[in-house]
Amino acid sequence: MKVVIVLISYTFVVNISCFHLPPGITTCSKSDPDFDECLRKSVEDGVYRLSTGDKHLGVVPYEPLYVAMISVDENPGATVRVAQKFLNIKIHGLSLTKVKKFKVDFDSCYIYAETLSPLVRTEAEYELKGQLLIFPVNAKGNSNVTTTNLSIEHNITCQRYMKRGKEYIHLNSYKITAKPEGITYNFDNLFEGNRRLSEQIHKTINERALAIFEEVRGVTEESYSLIFKEIGNKIFNRIPFSEIFKD
Repeated sequence: MKVVIVLISYTFVVNISCFHLPPGITTCSKSDPDFDECLRKSVEDGVYRLSTGDKHLGVVPYEPLYVAMISVDENPGATVRVAQKFLNIKIHGLSLTKVKKFKVDFDSCYIYAETLSPLVRTEAEYELKGQLLIFPVNAKGNSNVTTTNLSIEHNITCQRYMKRGKEYIHLNSYKITAKPEGITYNFDNLFEGNRRLSEQIHKTINERALAIFEEVRGVTEESYSLIFKEIGNKIFNRIPFSEIFKD
């Protein structure tokens, strides 16, 4: 199954070689006995404070997060055998994500985190073509997917490197495992004005929403992984290691 993801990109012109953490985000000392808790809280605060964007760090606003396009080829073995394209995607709710755990292995440059997003709402223009359950579908319109209590495990590998005499971190790989508690799908104009059929299909797919999610898990996790990796590297490639983690 082929997946294409196009993120929005901005270019900021700045003339400062390195930056500091934004005000209100705590720098944690590795010698602090409560280092893990300090780091967890610092990351949670950062997720919220940076959600409006930071041009110096190159971080675009992500409340809501804008994604230009996600395109997914049809999966012949799935219940939802549909080629999907989503345009002008807006993802709401990431700024209220709670960080449950955040650990760093400095020797191997490995990061592990657990997060919980209470409510994530994704709005987009959609195009669907294929077979939805037993019905052929060829539709386009507006969509809204609401996810409740989205738990995510983050597994990240990185490398440390020198730039202008200072040490930085670059995220090499970013893999997530997502577990939503509930999902509600809504697609306007799904069957070209056949309201009764649309209601029946929506009722069925929403009753089976978590099972359907398992079929598109790979697409969802790949999309979020790419987004999180890009945001993370915007920060880590601009702020020196010593500004993030004190000895």
